[in-house]
This record gives sequence, structure tokens and C-alpha cells, in this order.
Amino acid sequence: MRCKPTSRSYPRPQRAGALALREQSFDDLQNTRNSQIARTRARVTSLLIRQMAPLLAQILSQRGCSAVFESSDAYAFTPAMDLTDDVIRAMNAHLGALAFDLEPPETQ
Repeated sequence: MRCKPTSRSYPRPQRAGALALREQSFDDLQNTRNSQIARTRARVTSLLIRQMAPLLAQILSQRGCSAVFESSDAYAFTPAMDLTDDVIRAMNAHLGALAFDLEPPETQ
């Protein structure tokens, strides 16, 4: 007795249609998740910036600085003026661990 493979039991066009539906479903889910991640990233970034602003102002005052620049955007800088570690320590002390949930999917 011989058993035919299941994949051959459906006509090729029907299998192709089913595969196309699965592909579309996957693409839709991927787009939804990408949107959720982007919106979550924006929300958390905004939260961090709001929390960081007063801490950064305090550190700037303590260090006698009047401006902040990304080191990658500066032609040259003195590493002693890098505030990154101080800001991270202050943020860690102020916020502790940061927990957040993924934004819900947008309703259509």
C-alpha cells in the first residue's frame, strides 16, 4: 500500500493561494509590530528626555557647562567634559529600572 504525500493532495493553485494568504497575514503582523515598536520607542524616549532634563541641568551647572553637544558632532572635544557617565548615573539613581509595555496595536 502506498501513501501519497499530503502536499500533493491539494491542487497547486489552491496551495499557492493558501501560501499567499499566510504571507499576507505575516506581513500584516510584521507591520503591526513595527508600528507598535516605533510608537513604544517614541513614548519611552519622550519619557526619558522629560526625566533627564532637570538632571542634565543640574549636572551642567555643577560642571560649569553652558551647552551640550553629541561628541560625534564635534570636530574636537576634551574627554574630561564628557557628561555621559554622570548623566547615566543620575538617571539610574533617579529612575532605577525602567519597565514599559509595548504600545497596543492601532485600531482601524
